[in-house]
Amino acid sequence: MPDLNCTVVSCVFNKTERCCKGDIKVEGAKARVTEETRCASFRPQKGDSFSNKAETPDKHICVNCEATDCVHNENCECKAERIGIVGGHVYDSKETECATFQCRCG
Repeated sequence: MPDLNCTVVSCVFNKTERCCKGDIKVEGAKARVTEETRCASFRPQKGDSFSNKAETPDKHICVNCEATDCVHNENCECKAERIGIVGGHVYDSKETECATFQCRCG
């Protein structure tokens, strides 16, 4: 499993740039560039509540990936050593992306 770093601080699963969800899904089946990917597992924080406070973030996480043209994708699973999900303070999964995406399309 890849070492996942997530900068989407407005996600309920994010705790100290690690994910507490356990596994995530990256969408972008027809992606050719990073901007065409997104973290489908993103869920926005609501108000001042932080539902992940009791959760423990995991450095290594299973990443299911629809971006079949990515060099790291093997049978719809990310096999990169390190993966970065980026987005900062966003409100929708469409504003997130997989920074590790590399198109094998040339």
